Amino acid sequence: MKLEDAIAKILEDELNEEHYSDLPTEFWKDEEFIMTCLETGHNTTAVFNFIDKSMWANKKFVLSLLKYNDDHQIHISIDKEELSQYIDPELKHDSDIANVMVQDIS
Repeated sequence: MKLEDAIAKILEDELNEEHYSDLPTEFWKDEEFIMTCLETGHNTTAVFNFIDKSMWANKKFVLSLLKYNDDHQIHISIDKEELSQYIDPELKHDSDIANVMVQDIS
């Protein structure tokens, strides 16, 4: 399956959390794919558990995810402490990330 096809299936409600383990790992390195899952109401914890570790070490992605939540009012159903468990430990010390994490993101 191509990435574009997977995104279309998510939008058509034909692909959900039950299918995650069947998807190529490369999909979980694509911000558009990840955001589409979140936008369509997929379980946040399930999405976060499948996101590739490299994405959690990517400052731009993490900030984008946190900013997207603020701009689009996606409800993150996990608290900041849980969310911080996903973020790469080195990135947690970044001042930009730290500043966003102290703000209310839920």
